[in-house]
Amino acid sequence: MDLALLKLDLTETSTVLALNKVDRLDTDHAAGLARSLGGIPISAINPSSLTVLRETIQDIIF
Repeated sequence: MDLALLKLDLTETSTVLALNKVDRLDTDHAAGLARSLGGIPISAINPSSLTVLRETIQDIIF
């Protein structure tokens, strides 16, 4: 991913890493993965998980 952004000369562009399908992991593993990767865990099965993603994107845009 970072290499792709570098090739496109987009390294100064804000990014958000969404970790989809976290419902397939146990809660501790999903939280640990999000912490270690700096991502936001989301799942369509749990629509409330999209709140943090939406707020993060809003903070970047506005």
